[in-house]
Amino acid sequence: MKGVKLMRKKLQKWSILVTCFLIMSVAFSIVNSVHSIFIDIVTKERGFSLSSFSLVFTIGGLTTGIASPFIGRLIEKTNVRLVMCLGALIGGLGFASYGLISSLPGFYILAVVVAVGITALTTIPVSTLINYWFKEQRGMALGIAFAGIGTGSFIWLQIASFLIEDAGYRLAYILLGAAIVVIPL
Repeated sequence: MKGVKLMRKKLQKWSILVTCFLIMSVAFSIVNSVHSIFIDIVTKERGFSLSSFSLVFTIGGLTTGIASPFIGRLIEKTNVRLVMCLGALIGGLGFASYGLISSLPGFYILAVVVAVGITALTTIPVSTLINYWFKEQRGMALGIAFAGIGTGSFIWLQIASFLIEDAGYRLAYILLGAAIVVIPL
């Protein structure tokens, strides 16, 4: 009986690592790598200047820096799974909403929403889970989980390019936002 329990715990541990890899490869990659390929088409179609639209990324980065300690504290006080689920919903729906918005201030507001959601879904909770589940192989496990960023960027850049060309940037935002919500859950 003890052997079955130990095997179940090992299986759970490795499934958590795979899930963390997928979360980083989908949510983190889409928001932090793939989003940049929207710059050209959004600025041309909406008539935004490059510098004014690029502020979306600055706002997202600043928000992540400000929100991170609060997300960390929230994880300490509540269930990490709940925080991650809320992060997936907030980040994914926020990203999808980029496809529905037309004004520059709307993009700025959504940048805050997306950054808070993605912070609650990715780096802090993933690091927390790896730290909890992998006492001995922590560095290796973190490396595997965060390798999802490069892998996901490679894959999602291709998918996003295809979506933008075939369906337009608005639908691409919506579909990628849906991937952020669905795949990590």
